[in-house]
Amino acid sequence: VDVMCTPWLATLTWAALGDGARPTPLGSTAVPHTPLYWNRFYARSPDAHDWYQQNFSTLNKEIKPYVTSQSTVIDIGCGTSEISAELAASGVKHVTGIDFSDVAVELTRARTGKDVTVLKMDALEMPLELGRRVFHVALDKGTLDTIALREGSEAAVSAFLLAAHGVLRLGGTFLHVSPVGPLIRMPQLRAYPPGGWDCSVRELSRRSDLRATVRAVLSDELGRIFLYACHCREATGEVTLLRQDEPVQAPVKQDHLPVDCEGAWGDWQECDAKCVTMRRFDVLNSARHGGKACAVEDGAIEEQSCSGGSCGAESVDIPELDQLSVGVACSGFWGPWSSCSDCTRTRHFAVINPAQDGGKPCAYDDGHAETQSCCEV
Repeated sequence: VDVMCTPWLATLTWAALGDGARPTPLGSTAVPHTPLYWNRFYARSPDAHDWYQQNFSTLNKEIKPYVTSQSTVIDIGCGTSEISAELAASGVKHVTGIDFSDVAVELTRARTGKDVTVLKMDALEMPLELGRRVFHVALDKGTLDTIALREGSEAAVSAFLLAAHGVLRLGGTFLHVSPVGPLIRMPQLRAYPPGGWDCSVRELSRRSDLRATVRAVLSDELGRIFLYACHCREATGEVTLLRQDEPVQAPVKQDHLPVDCEGAWGDWQECDAKCVTMRRFDVLNSARHGGKACAVEDGAIEEQSCSGGSCGAESVDIPELDQLSVGVACSGFWGPWSSCSDCTRTRHFAVINPAQDGGKPCAYDDGHAETQSCCEV
């Protein structure tokens, strides 16, 4: 049984993440895992955000025993968390944050400047992109839990844990913050890779404000946040690898993990004079390392008969299909309103994907500001 896809665990995880993270259009157990979804999420909520209400001030004393000023630290799925910046500000000289959302990466780069290396990267690609046995500490808060709610979650969980194990030096520490209790998480850590982690777990907090939300479903587990501290060691059957005090080696091909292609059809265009409408398929993530290819090629055009629009109007010259360039409309979102100051508040528009090939532009430029009155009359 794939326990990670059960509705009660999804309820727990999204309750702990907060209402702002719940993908309500896709259902309570569906977790979007494409960069496009998270780009939209962070465009709507560009302020610094730490999942599970666990920020640097609450986690510092827990992290401190494992991190020194000379440690190499990676924040996996950093999003817009301030933890990477706070680690650097506390004196840690080598901090790296990774996320596959372009928007999160740009927002975090703007906040951290040169103190933190922020890279756009899929967490499952870490050993390939960064090399094996690079980091002393890997920190995860929310990424594994989101991955664990995908369809086919057990394979995704194993791929994530193997990738985290791959980039850590032997003797290094994987710090994992999660609302998922030891009954579920510890067997996964013991399995991926076999014997590769020596873990301890402790309860960080109980959120009494959440207990009533799903008490009937989850009872004692609800509102509990756990910290797993797992020391990286040689897995059963694994080739002897570098230890913490040995130099870093280059990536090795056997660590390449399969990544399936992900894509989506765009909206149907307006019905034309010949009563035909078209749409285009866009590949969001290409297949890599033996992953499953998309069923349709990037940029493929599909057409069908239609009515309405310009259907039946005077004939106009339309290019042949192979000469047609279907424009990509601009997409963007308004950020949240700022706090009320001097009876006004402000919000900014963020362009996520500019218009391409003659597609419809956004109604506002990137960074366009809108103000409104906010004082009571």
